[in-house]
Amino acid sequence: MQRRQGRAFLTTLLHCSAQLLGMVATTPICGYLLEIYGWPSVFYAFGGGGIALGVLMMFLGADSPATHRMISEEEKQYIQNSLGGAKIKVRTLQPSSEASRELGQS
Repeated sequence: MQRRQGRAFLTTLLHCSAQLLGMVATTPICGYLLEIYGWPSVFYAFGGGGIALGVLMMFLGADSPATHRMISEEEKQYIQNSLGGAKIKVRTLQPSSEASRELGQS
């Protein structure tokens, strides 16, 4: 139980730190873009960056360590063993038949 609490604390700390660092890093960038190009440039720049990151993650990410293309078998085994037998559930959402019909009529 103590190990899980430590892991949860570390995850929370990392998440909060990343948010603060993101704000500190992007504030001067936003100021520069606003001064030189105007306020729409901020939306285009960060929106484009978000889209680029999303596309990158589509190609580099995986649903689980077992389906990841870029890690070795040894690494996959290490990750699976360190999970302690926890099953990774992958849920896929399927639209109801009514929603499918509504989409077809649009």
